[in-house]
Amino acid sequence: MPVNEERPPGQSGKLVMSDQLEVTQVDKALRVQTEEPHLVSMGGGRLSTAVTIHPLPEGITKIGTKYADEPQDVLMEGTGIGDHHCYIENLSGVITLHPIAALCAIDGKLIIQPTRLAQGSMVVLGRSNYFRYNHPQEARKMKEAMNANQRISCVPLQFLHGQYMISGGDVAQLPVGSALAL
Repeated sequence: MPVNEERPPGQSGKLVMSDQLEVTQVDKALRVQTEEPHLVSMGGGRLSTAVTIHPLPEGITKIGTKYADEPQDVLMEGTGIGDHHCYIENLSGVITLHPIAALCAIDGKLIIQPTRLAQGSMVVLGRSNYFRYNHPQEARKMKEAMNANQRISCVPLQFLHGQYMISGGDVAQLPVGSALAL
């Protein structure tokens, strides 16, 4: 993994590059980019100082504690975290969170059934584990469909592959596997 020297302020350049991850210095900031769906951990509490990227490869990613009776792919600690807290399924690039424990939320709403993640979703597991979900391919499709100076704060419905419907101006979530098409 090649590493470049620190750059003077105002200059940009790649610092680290591998097959799956690219870290680039842009002025005084660091930009981390990967092409695979992933969770960006905002830490496990106020004393956490690191940002961690958790890849979501094809198949199942188990999330829980070190006390689980089988190894977990993502280990967490904190109030409200179950030993087998949840799992995330990546089925051909469609990413679904399957809650097992009680405290799983997406964009501020507790979920009790499998729920598809959309680019930019905020995921909270337990009371203190915060993540942003990124799906670079989905984000690229969204950007291509937008006007150059248009911004969005939520995912347009056409990107959710029939998992949501509009009813009287409200958006209702449908169960995974629902046959409704928009």
